[in-house]
Amino acid sequence: MRGALGELDPAAIVETHESNLIGPTLLLRALSDLRWSNPASVANIGSISATRTIARRSVYAASKVGLKRLAMSLGVEWAPRGICVSVVAPGIIATPFLGSDQSRLDGWVKERVPSGRTGTPAEVAEVVRYIVLDAPDYLIGARIAVDGGMEATA
Repeated sequence: MRGALGELDPAAIVETHESNLIGPTLLLRALSDLRWSNPASVANIGSISATRTIARRSVYAASKVGLKRLAMSLGVEWAPRGICVSVVAPGIIATPFLGSDQSRLDGWVKERVPSGRTGTPAEVAEVVRYIVLDAPDYLIGARIAVDGGMEATA
């Protein structure tokens, strides 16, 4: 969701929080009742917006901060059950979320992303795969940025 808070439709604000925080919270709640085989892992999809301020993204960022804290807290809560919970935090990834002004985006990325390019959904998926299949069970409450080095410059 893009826009200054005062410009946003209240229904869009609610929808953003429902999509990015309430929905995942309810899903995790449902998962908490299941019997899990150990080792087990959950990867939540966060965003670097949870730690980097980007103008006109306050509502989106707030929803992702909430998801980040939820996942980190669940990591601690579920660790005794043998369930590792982490967050994958994508940066600028080539998806429809970025909009259609590719020339403006290319310039922004070249100025702010050390890798000089947008990431791909496949790169995010590789990290999710690592968390759920290959990560050690000592990876609890972790947040892994897939952002071409953006957070390293903050």
